[in-house]
Order: sequence, then C-alpha cells, then structure tokens
Amino acid sequence: MSLDDNWISVSDRLPEELQNVLICTNQKFITLGYFASTCDWNEWRALGIGVVEVTHWQDLPVAPKEL
Repeated sequence: MSLDDNWISVSDRLPEELQNVLICTNQKFITLGYFASTCDWNEWRALGIGVVEVTHWQDLPVAPKEL
C-alpha cells in the first residue's frame, strides 16, 4: 500500500482534534500538522509553519516493531 492510497479529503472527514497527521496543503506541500477547533473557528496548523489551508490528510504510519 502506498501513501497515495490513504489521503482523506477534509470535506469527507476530519481527524481527531490536535492529532498529528500528514497534511497536504492547497499548494501540494506535504508536512506534519493538526486540526484545531474552537467555538469561533476551525483551522489547520502545520508544525513549524502555522495556519495553512489543507485539502487532504492521512494518519501517520506506525513505527517499525524493530529498530
């Protein structure tokens, strides 16, 4: 299975709030980020960058059992 198979559109479903996930921005930039919601607004934040516009996301892969 490739990473391409796992992208979820933000219009279909959102991750749990503050859960780190892979995000793809509207500029097709892929990075680590999370979704945050308050009573006034919802936003995506890319770690180390700040607020970004996200089109798709996916869960992070599981770490290897043996290192």
